[in-house]
Amino acid sequence: MSRKGLLKWNASQLESIKRDLLFFEELYYDPYLLRLQTKLLKNTSKLLNYSNKIVDEIYANVDFLESKQILKKFELNDFKKGKLKLEKLSDFETNELLTTIKNYEFVHSSFLNKYNETVKLISSDYNKGFLEYINLLTDFDEFSDHHVRLSSVLLRKSTANILAIPLIHNLNEIKEAKKTQVIRLTISNLPIPDNVVSLDEILDFRRDSDNKRRYLGLINWINRISTTSLNLNEIEDELEFYTLEFENRMKIEKQKYKLSSIELILTVPLEIAENLIKINWSKIPKTIINIRKNKLDLMIGETKYLGKEMAYIVKSNEKFKK
Repeated sequence: MSRKGLLKWNASQLESIKRDLLFFEELYYDPYLLRLQTKLLKNTSKLLNYSNKIVDEIYANVDFLESKQILKKFELNDFKKGKLKLEKLSDFETNELLTTIKNYEFVHSSFLNKYNETVKLISSDYNKGFLEYINLLTDFDEFSDHHVRLSSVLLRKSTANILAIPLIHNLNEIKEAKKTQVIRLTISNLPIPDNVVSLDEILDFRRDSDNKRRYLGLINWINRISTTSLNLNEIEDELEFYTLEFENRMKIEKQKYKLSSIELILTVPLEIAENLIKINWSKIPKTIINIRKNKLDLMIGETKYLGKEMAYIVKSNEKFKK
């Protein structure tokens, strides 16, 4: 099953986009939501001088990720216009969709009413109206949460064999599927890379063959644990225990590897060292080859340790944690 994340593109999304890329294979966004967000930000730039910078950063990220075919469009208006065909829905799925639409329409209507009222207020009392306009950013955040949640439901129901996760934080009252909750928990244990880390570095990390294997190991754990009777708190405890156990075992093995390698290097006589520099393999003793063997043993051991399913989380934090 393919895992997709749905973005709402705001300042907080700029903070978390690199972490999202560590987990999701593809990301989706609605251009309408982006245009509305950037319009709000640009109009507040007179008082909030960082607004234009946020807009520039958002579009730079959009252009880059679209060029890599990782970021794609999913337009909610296609559903409103009847262009989106949904799979046959069960009674539960129909109720879920109708409830999500109802919540979206209520918040959307409320936001637009407040937006129109604020624009009118600006023309009669600029200072008071503009302060209200800035507050719209918070209201927009709630509206965009509902927008992205509805989009994720529709994407799931219109496309076979995908798991669409809305990347939002303010809908705690919405009951989500257990696997979605486990995925959110897992993502929260991945690092948010520093600003100096480029998107390309994140993608290179994901493309590495060893990291692909580690990632699939984590996905297998998510699939398995989501079908158990454990509640979310118990799953969180297991994730934390496995991560710390694997991290500790790897630290011990790395220390062992370094000490073994130093021992081997110190036993190499000068003549052998010269042959090593000249790559005269026939005259290099087996002890030198054992340095490479030690490293292979370390890599093989990684696949056997308790908590090996958390290798991707540990490696991500080693590489990118601030």
